[in-house]
Amino acid sequence: MNDVSDLLEEMIVVNQHTVLRGARLLVVDDMPQNLDLMCQTLESVGCEVLVAITGERALETARRQVPELILLDALLPGIDGFETCRRLKQESATQAIPIIFLTALDEVEHLAAGFAAGDADYITKPFRKEEVLLRVEVHLERARLKADRATPPLLPELPLDLAQALELAEEELVCRALAQSGDNVSAAACLLGTNQLHLYRVLERIQPPSSS
Repeated sequence: MNDVSDLLEEMIVVNQHTVLRGARLLVVDDMPQNLDLMCQTLESVGCEVLVAITGERALETARRQVPELILLDALLPGIDGFETCRRLKQESATQAIPIIFLTALDEVEHLAAGFAAGDADYITKPFRKEEVLLRVEVHLERARLKADRATPPLLPELPLDLAQALELAEEELVCRALAQSGDNVSAAACLLGTNQLHLYRVLERIQPPSSS
């Protein structure tokens, strides 16, 4: 019975976090147990999870695979989380990636350094599954919305020489209007909803005046 209840609970969690499904995330932590727990939490809702155990590897992975969000341990061997965050925010390819710091309760004094480095949020250890999912989901939605607003709308493909194409179409319409009106310029202009002066200009393109 407990197995069934656990399965139902897992299905409910997955359905509640559809935003996370398929999201590529990078988790950076030098503690294997923390990595395992975070990976299990994120993979349970369909995330694609990349991992790194040092700041250097995190930088390489972020440049190469460009995750949508990074969960970054504050205290790492070598380049710590704060310096890793600063470097990510300095590079054009990774500066827009939201970063959530992972910090122990006794490291709260480092939070100011994290925000100064450019992080978006923090999660305290030990992790609570639902908090992790909610915070990641919120920042993913914000990042996607920001990216959508920054993307200019796509324009339809146009002919290489649009001006020439428009002129040819206009000349064809003028010729048809003149044929219908018996070469009466005034009547042709009325058919096209334009004035006679504009019609004469079009006719000059079709039949330029002789130089003699």
